[in-house]
Amino acid sequence: INAEYGGQASNPMAEAVLVQPLQAMVDPLAQLGIGLSAGSAANFSGGPNTKCSLTVPLACNTLHWELMFADPSGASPPDLILHCSDMPVLLASMTSVRDYASNGVNRVLRIVQELLEMTKKHELARVAHFPNDRLQFELQTVTEWPGLELLSNVETAEVHFGIPIRSSNEAVVLAKLQFVYGVDPSQPPGVHLHWLVPPSSQPQFQLPGWTQQDCLVEYLLRVQGQLQQAHASHLATLELRTALVSAARDAFGSPLEVSIDRISFTFVHSNISVIVQFNIPVEFPNQMPEILIQSLFAQRNGMPFSQSFKEYPYSPRWPPQELCQRWRAFLIEKIPGFKNTITSTYVPQSIPSAAPL
Repeated sequence: INAEYGGQASNPMAEAVLVQPLQAMVDPLAQLGIGLSAGSAANFSGGPNTKCSLTVPLACNTLHWELMFADPSGASPPDLILHCSDMPVLLASMTSVRDYASNGVNRVLRIVQELLEMTKKHELARVAHFPNDRLQFELQTVTEWPGLELLSNVETAEVHFGIPIRSSNEAVVLAKLQFVYGVDPSQPPGVHLHWLVPPSSQPQFQLPGWTQQDCLVEYLLRVQGQLQQAHASHLATLELRTALVSAARDAFGSPLEVSIDRISFTFVHSNISVIVQFNIPVEFPNQMPEILIQSLFAQRNGMPFSQSFKEYPYSPRWPPQELCQRWRAFLIEKIPGFKNTITSTYVPQSIPSAAPL
């Protein structure tokens, strides 16, 4: 269903990269997570009726709206096309439209923001009349949940819940849980996790199963607690790893490689240069990192000599600075034996020497 709102003339649209000041007017839409699609600049003549396509997130789905600007200056409010919507909208009655001239660079943002709030209220009212007793019960338990979003499909009788999960201090929205209820009230909803934090801040997390005894709010509270705990633990681990990398730089110099799970250096001792790699496990600091030593020059059958250490003096309570100093002392102890292994096996050429540590 296409619903056009407003009374502007409907001349052929030119999908285009928007010119100033239109671009400045739509840029603030990113604050709402709204994407912009405007085609090729070559198709834009700078004339009237410029069309701007929006992707609007709602209940972990995407709505497709369009703005139509009557002129490239954006002096008058844009018209709107809401695809697949039955919500009645009288554009002239919207506060953001009446105050359009006084809203400055946020004038388009205010219109879309008001329209999105109207859409959320419309969906809540429509879902409240779905002939599904289980759905109505579940809806009542979460109606007051901050940030609840709903999206319904009358044809398929599906209802999508989008429910945000915040961090334990409520400073960050970690993710949204999407619950999809179908026409059969005896079937549990489909549950999907949509992360809203960067990949580096996402812990390894698997949603628990839904049991026949679960209701939506009980399941939601259980997942919220588990997710908050996993996220807090993950951030603490990242902070500790960052401190470990910094301490390792102080102890060993500039690294050859740094990643979330390993760091490597060139290390010189006992007239031999080696590559030392510390492999940091997911369970660090409860599980000790593996130390891998590789020859820098000598090879056997085309491969460098190597030796790994998975057991050595270690305590998860040591701060990063102490751990790195103990690593250094351990390497100084072990590298002479590693050198002897190479010299007793490696015949073709001598091992390049280096200044003693």
